[in-house]
Amino acid sequence: MKSKIFLSLFVFILAFSFTTVAQPKDVDPEFGDGTRKVDDIDYPQINFGTITDEVVSKEITIKNTKSKPLTIEAFSIPGGIGVVIIDKIIKPGQEGKYIISVHPKYIEQGDFYRYIVVETTYQSPMGASTIKEEAVYEIVGIKE
Repeated sequence: MKSKIFLSLFVFILAFSFTTVAQPKDVDPEFGDGTRKVDDIDYPQINFGTITDEVVSKEITIKNTKSKPLTIEAFSIPGGIGVVIIDKIIKPGQEGKYIISVHPKYIEQGDFYRYIVVETTYQSPMGASTIKEEAVYEIVGIKE
């Protein structure tokens, strides 16, 4: 257990330097305060509330509702946001997890809004092709 936590922390530190992994449109992450309309599009929000000098992390659980395994392929993340993938491949009907972290050193004071894009793939129901999906999530909060 300790080695898994240490490994997750190590990967988190690397996540600020590299873009990492993904998530689909039809899974249900646990969101904070619903959605906020930006450019006439409602993006699901993950609300980090008020942050100060400490890194704040939230574990996000997703469920694969597909009939084939779902693979988290990539995350597009902005500065100040880190992602640790716990479950890269999620079997049908199973739940997977990843952790999103906000590093206050890279966030200006006041309200903040960042967007992450999660890319996933799965095999079509007939298995003939790979289907790629993207989901956009809004990371919000206040830095004091």
